[in-house]
Amino acid sequence: TLLQGESIRVRVYQGPIASTTMKPARLQGEHLLVGGLAVRLTNGSADFTTKAALEIGAGLYTGRFLAKLSGGELRLVNVVDFESYLPGVLAGEISWSWPMEAIKAQAVAARSFARAQMGQNRTLAWDLDGTPLSQVFLGTVSNHPHFVEAVKRTRGQVVLWKGQPVIAYFHANSGGETERPGDVWPG
Repeated sequence: TLLQGESIRVRVYQGPIASTTMKPARLQGEHLLVGGLAVRLTNGSADFTTKAALEIGAGLYTGRFLAKLSGGELRLVNVVDFESYLPGVLAGEISWSWPMEAIKAQAVAARSFARAQMGQNRTLAWDLDGTPLSQVFLGTVSNHPHFVEAVKRTRGQVVLWKGQPVIAYFHANSGGETERPGDVWPG
């Protein structure tokens, strides 16, 4: 069950500080210059909020971030309201032009997958990757109204098995081929 206002932590970037996939960001002394902010790193870490959109790959991200600089690599984790996270997943996984019922079904599958994964690895500073490793997340900026509406119409709905959210695996594109479940998940 989701609590009102519950947040999810999504790793949206991990790599070199001077990467061309993340704009605008750079390091200046002990400050991370990101989205027009000069964020002071304390022991290589920062917790900051920005309304300015951070462009990372194909995504635009705003809000609260946890930053960690270590060994020349920067990790950014976007802390997002759970229901606000879902339209950004739909944008990364399906087309807004699909029928509303298909978009709603995908919203429930994405919510179920995310809910099942939350808190599973307490050693990490994030719940999910914003990549195909978990669910593609393109941020909370400029999501199509069809995605927002589908999430609103299915608010809080998850698929359960024995009282727990299922890990609702899906893929945006199979390339026309799939495997038998037993070949992927033995047992």
